[in-house]
Amino acid sequence: TAASVSSSAFTTYSCVFTTPSEISGTPYFYTKRTGTTNYTYYIDDLEVIRASIRDLVANGDVESSTTNWAVKGSSTIAQTNGESYLNDASLKVTTTAVANDGVKHNITLAPSTTYTAQFYAKLESGTLSTLDFGFAQDGSTETDCSTGNSLATSGWKFLTCSFTTDASVPSTSSKAYFYIDKTDASTPVIYIDALRIDYGSNAGGNQDYKTQINGV
Repeated sequence: TAASVSSSAFTTYSCVFTTPSEISGTPYFYTKRTGTTNYTYYIDDLEVIRASIRDLVANGDVESSTTNWAVKGSSTIAQTNGESYLNDASLKVTTTAVANDGVKHNITLAPSTTYTAQFYAKLESGTLSTLDFGFAQDGSTETDCSTGNSLATSGWKFLTCSFTTDASVPSTSSKAYFYIDKTDASTPVIYIDALRIDYGSNAGGNQDYKTQINGV
């Protein structure tokens, strides 16, 4: 409540709320002014997400560093403020001509469990049509959950897939991970932002949500 809005720049606002066990009617999210003065204000990039999504992916938005991210193949990675889909930063992945160059993010997976992963990506230049992503539940054996995806420079592309682990539990010595890579000899620079991995379906009551909104 009582948030300040400036005319000089967009500002990020967020809050956390919990739904009741049963929901009726048509739920909605609102913003309002509580005084009597008339204003015109702009809103952009409103998101409502389950807080549990962030439990599996720590630093999926790459806002402060590249912690929990690691290179895959011969690529290099860096946190950059030059491009972002959400908030102020994203992950910049500079690939080489080696196939399967990319990036991976450490995660903890449970046996015989279904997950849904999603993220946004774009290119710095050129085109790409060989982007794959998937998981390695034992820390080494990779399983694609989506292949042959295309990216361009014109805008952020939303990418998602669901996958199910088998009955074997990931070992403590080999960290499970989610990976994003390209399978050809091209050398694109890829920006990645807002990686999220959640358990199964997002439906249901009694869920914690985080809202984020940019406004001016």
